[in-house]
Amino acid sequence: MERGTDPKKGWNDREERSAIVQRAWREERHGERIGHQQPNNHELCHEMFWNAYNGRSLMFIQMEELSRGKIKFEKEEKVTLYFSLATLQMFDYDIMMFDIMENSEDEAYADAAKKYYCPYIFGYVAEVDREKYRQLCLLQEEVYGSGTEAEESGSYRWFLCMLDQGDNKEQVYLQLDGYVVEAASHITKRKHILNIIETPGKTLKELRKELDCYQMRRCCLKSDNAIIDVIKKHIPSGPLHRMDIYRIGNGNCVCAAENDPKKCFFYDVGYNCRHKPKKITSRASYNYVDAMRAISSRSPAMVVLSHWDMDHIAGSLAIGKSIFEKPWIAPDCYDAVQTARRIAKYLDLKDQLYLVDRRSGPKGKAVSRRIGSINEISHEYLFYMGDKASCDASIANCEGIVIEYRDKMNDRVVLMLGDVNYTSFDNARSNAGEKLFAETKIDDVIVPHHGSKHTDYIKITDPGKPLVKGDKAVICCVDDVNEDRPNKEHKKELEKRFEVLTTESDASPDKVSVKIDL
Repeated sequence: MERGTDPKKGWNDREERSAIVQRAWREERHGERIGHQQPNNHELCHEMFWNAYNGRSLMFIQMEELSRGKIKFEKEEKVTLYFSLATLQMFDYDIMMFDIMENSEDEAYADAAKKYYCPYIFGYVAEVDREKYRQLCLLQEEVYGSGTEAEESGSYRWFLCMLDQGDNKEQVYLQLDGYVVEAASHITKRKHILNIIETPGKTLKELRKELDCYQMRRCCLKSDNAIIDVIKKHIPSGPLHRMDIYRIGNGNCVCAAENDPKKCFFYDVGYNCRHKPKKITSRASYNYVDAMRAISSRSPAMVVLSHWDMDHIAGSLAIGKSIFEKPWIAPDCYDAVQTARRIAKYLDLKDQLYLVDRRSGPKGKAVSRRIGSINEISHEYLFYMGDKASCDASIANCEGIVIEYRDKMNDRVVLMLGDVNYTSFDNARSNAGEKLFAETKIDDVIVPHHGSKHTDYIKITDPGKPLVKGDKAVICCVDDVNEDRPNKEHKKELEKRFEVLTTESDASPDKVSVKIDL
């Protein structure tokens, strides 16, 4: 179905959509009333979601390049994959809005677009076994080729798809059984079958330029010194008093606050999109409602993002637009999924995005390093970036931002690792001339990657050196052995140095967060 050819089958015409949006802006700017209430961004998003559910707009699924053997299965293990979904309506809407924000000569018009628009989530989560994963790999190879041809197609693959529309069985490449994650103001999960289907007309490789449409401006990329200057300007100036590590499943959101809880910042602002509730109905809302309400009640001065995976950023959609009015310091997002890049592009156009260069080394390679530090009389912050390690297939995980906080008055050290594994962190420490994790005094640590086994956890201790005891190790996870979160051996290694807590089982009586008092 081509865009704009059948008005009875949905709102597909770019000019019509532009006219409706502009009319809504005129109402807001000039108080005009044109017969009836015009749709707001929230309503427009749900109109686009509704059209997707009902097959009224061409829809695409974006999946990471899944080289065979990239994920190694053990026994009957299954893996949970997150995919971005997008319709041509969504692409047109975003492109139109971003173009107005960036290129409109009418400043008031551009400002109205920034005020009117808000990022949204439309994605798909599926649990796949070894055979289904093999089929996905073969599908990618069939459509995109292999070797050099595949490399030229980039890190992600686009496929045409439809939800629960199984009438044309001969056109279905592959079927996935999972659920849609949507958010325009709150996060909802809907159970749906997804069919990956053949592509009419243009090939997917030809369409890719149109589909990969969220490019950041070069000015977002900052030097390490400039990044530290931005952080120093916005981070609360006093010593930290408490950290809340929120209970949101296999997702990360940490609020670090001074004695005055209003003076705080976020390290990640995630939500566990991949968590499958015990029962998903057609309108099942997200879990962890109390934690998300507590998160949305905070007013951080800034957000430091470890990396752009959805379990570290998705919570921002449930908080509201205020979170996008604050500076975000984050690694370069050149390889993020489309949903994450939509959020990044909006922050970019609002001049709130400050990206750390992950490819600053020779030949564009990542360099593990200490980005810089902020040294005050009572406390010190140190910021690091890791590099690729063989224990983790995700480059984005390895090349994330780590925060080390040192309380000089109480001789206390807190380490926030995001998803950066112990080897990647050790490389950054070593390049900065500092001791490795096993040798370092660490009182409290927010454990990487939800306690995963893909972290080189053997580096937590060094059998040849004295054990450096700490206080608490907090794992942001569902605490479910069936999901291997946390991994038993990882947890066992942590227990040699720390009391191990999980956000699921050891949250405070309000069941909102694990609290670290400093």
